[in-house]
Amino acid sequence: MDRSRLLGPIVLAAALLAACGGGEDKLPGTELAAEPAPPIALRDQAGARVALDQFRGRPVLLTFLYTDCPDVCPVIAQRVGQALEKLGKDASKVAVVVVSVDPEGDTPEKARTFLDLHTITGADRHFLLGDRAELERVWLAYGVAAQSAVTPRTGQQPTPPVVGRVGHTEATYLIDRQGRSRALLRGEATADEMARGLRTLLR
Repeated sequence: MDRSRLLGPIVLAAALLAACGGGEDKLPGTELAAEPAPPIALRDQAGARVALDQFRGRPVLLTFLYTDCPDVCPVIAQRVGQALEKLGKDASKVAVVVVSVDPEGDTPEKARTFLDLHTITGADRHFLLGDRAELERVWLAYGVAAQSAVTPRTGQQPTPPVVGRVGHTEATYLIDRQGRSRALLRGEATADEMARGLRTLLR
């Protein structure tokens, strides 16, 4: 019997399995150039100084939200919490860092309540706060725009009125164990996509 005729289907099946496996390794969202993530060093909801590079050796989900947001922020936070649930015991192997986009409105108490409400709890779950100058440096480094809908000098809302006090870029980054930015997710990213991306970076 011609052995090549038997090997043909086996080689084809192996190629198909490899192709399927490769799909699982593809990160969700926009894949980035794997360059070092810009440094971050701010106080969190407990008053502890948190630096991004302290999480080397584990993946990081980094996102930009504010506690009084009436629309997209709670949705993103809920999906982050759901993604952690989907990871099961592996959730303890990843860090979650939320950076405030509302220096005037976010407080440690509000940040703690926000994380608890969306089940983003446990070790290495941080909501980072700061004054506007500190936060603006981080926003700029990550391509995030954040603009208050109420002008500080007059306290008046612009016309037409804006939903929520702060308009900001919807950006969630997945950072790998080596501290490199690997993927950018927008506001429509699902909990399944977040979990899949973190699983990929855990491999």
